[in-house]
Amino acid sequence: MDRYVVVCNKPNENARCRLIAELWAPDGAYINETTVWSGHSAIEAEMARVYNKLAAKHLAFSSANRSQAHHNVVSFGWHTRAKDSQQVKAGDGPSDPR
Repeated sequence: MDRYVVVCNKPNENARCRLIAELWAPDGAYINETTVWSGHSAIEAEMARVYNKLAAKHLAFSSANRSQAHHNVVSFGWHTRAKDSQQVKAGDGPSDPR
């Protein structure tokens, strides 16, 4: 799960794209409670948006070491924290690091 969470923390777009290609099938999807992003291009665009939102707030994601897989879907827990703090906000969802 750490590799999925790392995608959201990558400042370099090319590095993010390489990780997405390694982790998601070409027709794979990234899902949250309201939206599905299908295919590498859509996932890359959403991960860039998430990274830019995090970077603007000086936040980083980390794994909560809580995951579950069922058929082709992986759900995992995550934490966000200020890069210079130990204070943590937790969440989870089907491949949703927000």
